[in-house]
Amino acid sequence: MSSTEKKKPGPGNGLWILVSVIAFILIFGYLSLNLKNVDFGYEMQELSERERELNEEINKLRAARASLLNLERVEDIVINKLKYQYPEPDQFIKIFEDEESNKNEKKNEKSNKSEMYP
Repeated sequence: MSSTEKKKPGPGNGLWILVSVIAFILIFGYLSLNLKNVDFGYEMQELSERERELNEEINKLRAARASLLNLERVEDIVINKLKYQYPEPDQFIKIFEDEESNKNEKKNEKSNKSEMYP
């Protein structure tokens, strides 16, 4: 054989190309999955931070709600800012009802409702 003769393409050259393509696909797949994993890690960290911030906000809102529902605070606002005062004993009106009048009122309410909505 002389140096000017060409080598015949044999089955070995095609196999080498196939192995190279498969290796490239495997390496590319591995790297892309690894990058996705890193991206998911960053996203998970951001979501955990957001969850922590929201839990802090929930705790602050619960504390604010508790202070707003404090009856002593409400009483202080009513007496000092709105200038209300406790009623005197002679300002109470006592109302006594017997059971018969209560039953009659309930019957009247039912009949009024049935007349309004036929």
